[in-house]
Amino acid sequence: MQDSNIRIMEYASQLVVPCEALLERLQIDTRGVFLSKVNKTVFNGENEYTDVWGVTFKSPKSGLYFDVIHSPLENAKTIEEVQAYRFPKLGELANNLGVADRVEKLRQNTDYATVGSFGSSIFMKVQQIRGYSKVLEDMLIDEDIANYLMDKVLDIRIQLADLLIDACGSNLDIIEMADDISGQDGPLVSPPLYRKMIKPRTQKLIEFIKSKSDAKILYHSCGDVFPMIEDFIEIGVDILNPVQVAAKEMGDLDRLKNKFGNRLSFWGAIDSQYLLPNASPQEVCDAVRHTVNVLGNAGGYVLCTSHNIQSDVPIENVLAMYQTAKKI
Repeated sequence: MQDSNIRIMEYASQLVVPCEALLERLQIDTRGVFLSKVNKTVFNGENEYTDVWGVTFKSPKSGLYFDVIHSPLENAKTIEEVQAYRFPKLGELANNLGVADRVEKLRQNTDYATVGSFGSSIFMKVQQIRGYSKVLEDMLIDEDIANYLMDKVLDIRIQLADLLIDACGSNLDIIEMADDISGQDGPLVSPPLYRKMIKPRTQKLIEFIKSKSDAKILYHSCGDVFPMIEDFIEIGVDILNPVQVAAKEMGDLDRLKNKFGNRLSFWGAIDSQYLLPNASPQEVCDAVRHTVNVLGNAGGYVLCTSHNIQSDVPIENVLAMYQTAKKI
């Protein structure tokens, strides 16, 4: 199966919008509804580009992804220097042209669940603008800078959410948010610092969305988020993604289900780090059955991988995962 109209969804990670034929072949029962991004990207050769935020990304010639190599505020030392930075305006980021028609057609002609996405990260975007290590320093020793940047990005995210909801009305079942706050071995900042600086802003964004939409909130964060799952529930998260089971405290499915399963749905949990690249198709089938039996007990589970399917995953294992799910 070949897609003749490949559309890049996210350039740094080289994510594409899956074609309808593939979604139908795998019997995927959700459909994405995305704001249209305004292309302000400036390419500096084949393997380097600068985005509308002024962040420069580069990929090794043999690489598959792009990493941040320059953040526009990484050398700023004062709040005045940070305040001089020009944030992109809404019209430079996205528009909702065609969104209303797409979601209306999905609602009227299919029974797929509609999943809206608008570009929602707060902490991650500030990291890109300021520099990963500098943000962590700011949060500890220069809160004025951290607070200013997070508030500015939050305001933009609210505008983007409003743009999406304005186009879709009541036709969205789920609205997706993403903000990586954890790594493989635990949170990127201490839970108390998360609760002080990141959680309140995520809560404001969720409260805005829920004031205008009845859609369920899907929240994505990579890594071991176990210490903050109670916080997610408290601020209105309905669905947790991607349930990265290979991360430190995320692999005990019974524990996750017993502790949170009556208050939170799980979306993901089929290991893409070790299982899918290395297991046999039968081992994938066994893992799918086990995950569905545990996380899907009495409902509350959407089968998916624990992150993007990488280039080292055999097609046989991808098919084994979806074909097994169809039989359960």
